[in-house]
Amino acid sequence: MHGPCGVLDPQCSCMIMQNGKPQCKHHYPKELSAFTTHADDGYPIYRRRNTGETICVRKVELDNRWVIPYNSYLLAYFDCHINVEICSTIKAVKYLYEYVYKGHDKISFSIRSNSEQQVVDEIKAYQSGRWVSPPEAAWRIFSFYLYDMKPAVMPLQVHLPNMQSVCFNAAENLAHVAHNQSRAKTVLTEFFSYNATHPFEPKYCFPEFVEHHVWHSQSKSWNTRKRGTSIGRLAFVAPCEGERYFLRLLLAHVVGPCSFADRLTVDGHTCSTFHEATLKRGVVEPDDWIDRCLDDAVTVHMPHALRRLFATILFFLKPSNPAQMWDSLTEFYLLTCQSLASFLENIGRSLKEYGLEHLCGSEDILVQRTRYVIDALDAPIPEACNAARKQLNNEQRIAYKCIISHVKRKKPASNMPTSRTAHSRFKLPVDYGQSFTCNVGKQSSVASLIKESSLIIWDEASMARRENIESLDLLLRDLCLPDVPFGGKVVVSSGDFRQTVPIVPKKSQQEIIGYSLVHTCGLFSPDLN
Repeated sequence: MHGPCGVLDPQCSCMIMQNGKPQCKHHYPKELSAFTTHADDGYPIYRRRNTGETICVRKVELDNRWVIPYNSYLLAYFDCHINVEICSTIKAVKYLYEYVYKGHDKISFSIRSNSEQQVVDEIKAYQSGRWVSPPEAAWRIFSFYLYDMKPAVMPLQVHLPNMQSVCFNAAENLAHVAHNQSRAKTVLTEFFSYNATHPFEPKYCFPEFVEHHVWHSQSKSWNTRKRGTSIGRLAFVAPCEGERYFLRLLLAHVVGPCSFADRLTVDGHTCSTFHEATLKRGVVEPDDWIDRCLDDAVTVHMPHALRRLFATILFFLKPSNPAQMWDSLTEFYLLTCQSLASFLENIGRSLKEYGLEHLCGSEDILVQRTRYVIDALDAPIPEACNAARKQLNNEQRIAYKCIISHVKRKKPASNMPTSRTAHSRFKLPVDYGQSFTCNVGKQSSVASLIKESSLIIWDEASMARRENIESLDLLLRDLCLPDVPFGGKVVVSSGDFRQTVPIVPKKSQQEIIGYSLVHTCGLFSPDLN
């Protein structure tokens, strides 16, 4: 029994001040309840029936509200005080792991004599000490396991068709790797194959399949489990990943699929996307709950907060019909597409990705002072940068005057404090085998910033690959003047080819030069007059 405390004994050691009032830190007395339920904080509210029974503790009659959760068998077996709680929420599991893996107890100490003057020495004050008990020392000497996980947990891959990872050594022939079918096998693809080749065996969903089958990594195949236990855990996929997220939902709820196409088939109808398949199977609900959320929000939020909420829903929840949601929202407030586009730009997205590009109309409707433009124009210029002009030598001064002259006359030609990397600013492609164009939309903030720019300085351009320069040229031509190199922008490249050239693995010196800036098809004009 706990207590008595509270009004029965305000001086009890469990009493603390909360919100200006003395309360029991263990929240006794508890509430009477006919059933065991969960509270909002994740802890259980145990069944405490009102039986009318009481017991006298320290001259006070206490009922079921004061009973501490206990297990009579454990109390008798260990002959000690044991508090028993139901471990049924993630908070309880986190609590256990926190204490198991928090490490050894440590103390801060310092040693000095009584006659020594007390001088604060931070080094001595933070010396770390550790005490190892004899049982722990013996356990470690004999190399016994300090922890164990039972049952074993097997992580399960979730990937879209032909999007699995393939591991290979740098010395292997890529053509052989691509034609080796066994290299492309994964636990997911072989899960489909097993269901297709064993039609008469019981069917399971992907996580349950691990409980009855064993994965052999050498042969990359599933076999029927004969002994032991294991559980499967699907890899985490965020809702913003779109189709991969909905595929994960199908893998967790649909039994016995034989292929990716089988996942898309519902009652004889082949769906075009995994999202559609989850809706038809009832795995997820339609967007009605999102509509109800917006209906509730418009009654209490201002337009600015609504636009932010709508952008958050687009990014994290992937609604099936964003345009219809927008139309229903505009019935209450006249929202501006510029503000919505700005919110999406802040999280790296655009209206076009959600089929809402028609809201912007022509490019003239877009606000030119987007976030990127504002950040670039409002960035403070250190005084040291302005004073550096007086310290230029003759050759540097000639180059500086020439560049400024081109900027003022808006004449095209082939390290600022607010600089960015070329890949970050221009969204240059990393893998030129898949794409050669920069990932910059014509109606994005980056495009607006590029159009407003008069001068582009590419420092250490000697380290850039030829494809980087050509991708930038295509981007500038697409956004500005299509028939003029770099779209008519003044582009200044600086660097020293005698120091660092592009890094191209396993290439000769002549081949590396072929990947460098000097082989950019004559994009740079030598005319600087």
